Amino acid sequence: MRSQISAEQYDSWSEEQCVGIEIVDGMVVVRPSASKRHNRLARLLANALDAAAGEEWTADEPPIVYTYVLDPAAQSYRDGDVFIGTVNTAVPFAVSIDLLG
Repeated sequence: MRSQISAEQYDSWSEEQCVGIEIVDGMVVVRPSASKRHNRLARLLANALDAAAGEEWTADEPPIVYTYVLDPAAQSYRDGDVFIGTVNTAVPFAVSIDLLG
């Protein structure tokens, strides 16, 4: 069984001893930091995503939803309504969705 540490014990530890640990309910919990390989791969992935997105890509614009309606006579879909931010439709059933929040 592990024993809890006191505030005095924790205060007596050097800064080097406290790196990478947390105190949860008075118990020492060691959380190893991410490896250099993990950090390098994460940075490579982030850079690749930034490059692929380009300068014009942004997620700050309101969402646009395109709908399509089944045309039974033609047995195909045709363009329906376009909604920006909020979807309100009654076919095939009533739906109202606020995509902004």
